[in-house]
Amino acid sequence: MKKFVFPLLLALLAACTLQLEEEVNSAEIADRLKRDANQVALMKRSHKFPLDSAAILVSDMLLIPTLNKMANSFAAGGTFPARLFRVSPDSSGIILWYGFDPHSREVFLALEQLKNYDVANMPKYPTASKLVRSASIFTRTITSPVDRLSIKTQFQNERITDNEVQSIDNATLRKRMNSFDSLLRTMPDGKGEKYNQYLFSFFHDSRDGTFDNFLDQAGRNGYVRYYFGYDERDKPNRIRVILVAVDADGRNVTSINAGGRTNDEGDGVTLQKSWPPPSQ
Repeated sequence: MKKFVFPLLLALLAACTLQLEEEVNSAEIADRLKRDANQVALMKRSHKFPLDSAAILVSDMLLIPTLNKMANSFAAGGTFPARLFRVSPDSSGIILWYGFDPHSREVFLALEQLKNYDVANMPKYPTASKLVRSASIFTRTITSPVDRLSIKTQFQNERITDNEVQSIDNATLRKRMNSFDSLLRTMPDGKGEKYNQYLFSFFHDSRDGTFDNFLDQAGRNGYVRYYFGYDERDKPNRIRVILVAVDADGRNVTSINAGGRTNDEGDGVTLQKSWPPPSQ
């Protein structure tokens, strides 16, 4: 009897130790997410966003195991032609709809110009009969520890030449949006809540030149690349979309502006301020 008791005790001890380590790791992750959210809070009052802060949001996305899996398996981002982000005079901004294709196993964004964004009556589905979705999806294979410096270095050195898009009809996109919502339900946070309550990110063009200055970085034949990030404070949508200008050769514009001069921060301008706004 004794020879069975000792191995059993060892197994129980190992299980308890593993559970304790998981609890410690979860506490460390929660503490870092809180500190990072406080660090970038002031920067998020503007559309313009420093590259360092963008790297924080992306690294925090990869820090959470379920969202890391999403970035590794389904998508960490994608690309659109920059011309699609030129907001027409009768539109108020660009809305990006989340979708998940269960056949290709890709999370993607579909783009639509929105005429009016009403906070009191937020859109649930797109209105256009046809939209454009990112077809060149890239993933990230990064394991812990997640180093934000390496994320920034990737931003600076990123070159992706496969920048295809494809059309998607309204009915199909609605199905893919519902699939994304179902995907979110399979990977809730520690409280059992979805990371995003709304299936879109809306970038408002305030007509102050911010959008145009951002797109000018990409040049006439450039692109806009998006990355998924995470901000603990941004309920109801904690998965965030970060936009980076890309030149015609597929390189992220991270150190010069459209005039060829280094800007005040030493970084290219990225965009991140999208709606829905935080609820707290």
